[in-house]
Amino acid sequence: MLICNLCQFDPNLNLSRQAGAEFFSAGASLYSTLAALEGADIDRAVSQGKETAAALNAASSSFLRLADLVRNQYRWIADETRRVDFADAARQVHLPPDSPIVRELTSMLLAGDIVEVLVRFAQHIRECSAQVKGVAERIAGGDPVWDHEYRVAHELLRDWRELTIRGQFVSSVCLAATRQAVR
Repeated sequence: MLICNLCQFDPNLNLSRQAGAEFFSAGASLYSTLAALEGADIDRAVSQGKETAAALNAASSSFLRLADLVRNQYRWIADETRRVDFADAARQVHLPPDSPIVRELTSMLLAGDIVEVLVRFAQHIRECSAQVKGVAERIAGGDPVWDHEYRVAHELLRDWRELTIRGQFVSSVCLAATRQAVR
């Protein structure tokens, strides 16, 4: 319910909850990988990095399946999300309504592109997976360039924060849309 929140439209959309839970589990794994890097625990960073990449791929796959499900069985959700007060939805999750992420997602949702929002979310998660896997492989290779690895780690932190913000906003929009439909 914190990320995406499509299950608010139909209780049978449990894949939304599953994808959200996988997203947070992958995030916890990502932070464990970063903790191992921070502590210079090379073996743990490598093994945790591989686990994190797999967890991120699983979350990405769930969001892609969710996008397919919405595309094939729940197209009407796009219409419901168009009717929301997007600025209010942003404020509900403590985001500035004029932030670039909120403006981008608002534009997509107004165009009825909820499926594309989910697909891009999944693609961004998959890109994080590739970055984590790359770090783990370079470290396992025995002679990493630490300046590069720490730069990538900071990029991962930034990207994960952005993904979380995107998920929060979409979640708030979906919740607002279901509340509107009840009125």
